[in-house]
Amino acid sequence: MRVRVDVELLRATAPPLRQAVAVVDELGGLRESMRAGSTAGPVGDPTLGRALEDFLLSWSDQLTATGDRGRALAGMLERAAEHYGHTEHTVHGQAKAQA
Repeated sequence: MRVRVDVELLRATAPPLRQAVAVVDELGGLRESMRAGSTAGPVGDPTLGRALEDFLLSWSDQLTATGDRGRALAGMLERAAEHYGHTEHTVHGQAKAQA
């Protein structure tokens, strides 16, 4: 079985993924500013304030998990590109030496 890998495409995929993760991190950071407004005073009702806080906590947890997975995937793409690139370079070097 032969596997063909586009090393440059692997390398090119990681940066936009890291940019998306940065947006996720930024959104997660907004929780604190939104949380400040979730007390009974600013929303007008303690029950609504608690519901809003529960939502923000769940939302923040999921954003954090999404960011963690995105960072892990970007790292895997970068490592795969590095390893495939090294292997490709080694194999081509060996082929030239044998020719």
